[in-house]
Amino acid sequence: MPLFPFDGETAIVAGGETVVRGGKIRNAGKTEHLRFTGIWMKQGGRWQEVATHANIRARNNELEHGYLHV
Repeated sequence: MPLFPFDGETAIVAGGETVVRGGKIRNAGKTEHLRFTGIWMKQGGRWQEVATHANIRARNNELEHGYLHV
């Protein structure tokens, strides 16, 4: 998983994961492949994730990164 440090106090992590959704949500029981980005900051001597974003990886002919691939 790539780690992009800005300085000694901030870093961005980007990667992918495969999850199986649980509970009673729309995609419960389905396997999904995600891309994620996390922003981490060192606060009080500890690394803490301060922001995160994840989206389902698009398949052919689906919307990805704001563009429709056809």
